Amino acid sequence: MTNYDAIIALAPSLNEEKVDGLLSKFGKKIKDNGGEVQKIEKWGMKRLNYEFKSHKGLKDGFYVLMVFSGAGKTVSALRDSLRLSEEVIRQMITRAPEEVAVGAEEAVVFPDISVEQPSGKP
Repeated sequence: MTNYDAIIALAPSLNEEKVDGLLSKFGKKIKDNGGEVQKIEKWGMKRLNYEFKSHKGLKDGFYVLMVFSGAGKTVSALRDSLRLSEEVIRQMITRAPEEVAVGAEEAVVFPDISVEQPSGKP
């Protein structure tokens, strides 16, 4: 399974209970399609970069990060669910970067190169 990050901007008018309900709905959608939710971070209210045509007058959004793993059908099912939800302002799902093992670095060994210096005589 591949790891993914989903950044979701929700409507600012939602209270905490509705946000939790939406997140559990999206998490259930992931699990029903063979995925696994690894982490959910609520980033809170943040200013939107620009005004969207479909959401005129909104200046803020409630941002959430969902980290999950799954296959292609998991991503498609979540994306469809996010697009159909009226409370979602914007969403972006990307493949998560591969984890880098810390401390597993090998020592770099340079080969011994001996170069003869020209003698200067022709």
